[in-house]
Amino acid sequence: MDELARKETGFFYRDLGFKPSILLEKPGFSASVRKSYNLKFKIVMTVNFGVVLVTAASEAEAENLAKSLVENKLAACVSLSPIRSVYTWQGEIHAESEWQLVIKTDLAKFEALKTKVQELHSYEVPEIIAIPIIAGSDAYLNWLGQSLSLQSRL
Repeated sequence: MDELARKETGFFYRDLGFKPSILLEKPGFSASVRKSYNLKFKIVMTVNFGVVLVTAASEAEAENLAKSLVENKLAACVSLSPIRSVYTWQGEIHAESEWQLVIKTDLAKFEALKTKVQELHSYEVPEIIAIPIIAGSDAYLNWLGQSLSLQSRL
């Protein structure tokens, strides 16, 4: 992509040679630039990969969830941290110690990941929130894809 396209978009994009999961739709990105490239661009790296946040009641539950997700190739890596949460449940305010799972995955696997978490989780309504990764190092994202048995996308 040339400087004109970069200037018009305000972002740096790279054609990665595969169909993007999101298209560039920024005001000011002129039809002439789209036409001259006749390409759909993807944010640098990929938006197929993401981080899923889940909280668990105990370290043991968090470990069990993490191991199951990695063993089933629903996650490449799960980081666990103790946290303190303040929330409303059934009309009352609670402040509890919990464990935060930061799950690195391919968001194409989100439904299966969500199902597995719901199957194993002790909470009636577990936190399961997906956030797309819009940029990352080539080496890390390639490792992520390989760990999830995906062909390298970069």
